[in-house]
Amino acid sequence: MKKNSRMILNTGTTSLILIFTVLALVVFALLSLSSANVQWKLAQKMAERTTQYYEGENEAAKRLYQVGEMLEQLASDCDREAEFLAMARKAAEETEGIQWENGKICWQTEISEKQQLRVEVLPVYPQQEGAAAWRLDCWKLETAAQWENRQTMELFQ
Repeated sequence: MKKNSRMILNTGTTSLILIFTVLALVVFALLSLSSANVQWKLAQKMAERTTQYYEGENEAAKRLYQVGEMLEQLASDCDREAEFLAMARKAAEETEGIQWENGKICWQTEISEKQQLRVEVLPVYPQQEGAAAWRLDCWKLETAAQWENRQTMELFQ
């Protein structure tokens, strides 16, 4: 006589395996959904920051163009370097939002409440016809607010 060597699975065992498989798939789906939600929020925040940066950079570039045009006009109107620098200083001090610092025309463009774009332009009297009357010295993203430590830790007791 032959013995049946097959392994017999009961209906209960198959149901338990199916339940655990479905449960595992539901858990993985929920984890994937949670991860996708976090990634979406991060992408939205990064898109907002990038938009703010490029809007601020665009504003700073427009101001740079205006300052460059002003310096080119002053250079064509002046005969000497000292006169050109004096006129450039006067024009910078009379323009709102622009400062004269250490022989440079400087301004900050707000990117966000915590960041600003600092631009410094050095007026240069052109030595030959057609040469630029300015040189860009600084185009830098800076922190606008002072950092405050809100956590304290007792190191020695």
